[in-house]
Amino acid sequence: MSVIANSTLIVRRVTEAHRRRDMLRDRRENVARVLPDWTLLPLRLAGMSAAEIQSAMEDQMQAEHQAGIEKIDREIEQVDHEIDRMESQLLVAPPVGVDGVAAILRLALDRLREKTVADETSIFFDYGDARLLALLERAAADLDDVVGSMQLRAG
Repeated sequence: MSVIANSTLIVRRVTEAHRRRDMLRDRRENVARVLPDWTLLPLRLAGMSAAEIQSAMEDQMQAEHQAGIEKIDREIEQVDHEIDRMESQLLVAPPVGVDGVAAILRLALDRLREKTVADETSIFFDYGDARLLALLERAAADLDDVVGSMQLRAG
């Protein structure tokens, strides 16, 4: 992959890579759903001997291999490495103006939204994280307004 100088282009590529990773994860879940019931119930291992557990785990790994889950996991790992590489390029790319800053902020917000629990009733909800997300979303909206007004004046 050649060096990309335009941060907006890198953001687009990272966003597309995230979409590909999400599709792969969905595909992995769909494949895992059709595995035999015994592969989906690891809690049944309680009370088994070490040899029985080892045998069950080997059987499960073989079933997953036959279903193609390992291949999907490798594809997800490749996409993750691609995302890391592009984000590293993004960190060192020269600034390209307000549009580039807005694109980077939107990318960062998308990643933060994925990791932030919004449901206040969830035990994983963190008010500080939710508040930080709200502040950054506000900043992104304000920046989008600035970009929009700049484009109107230029047009």
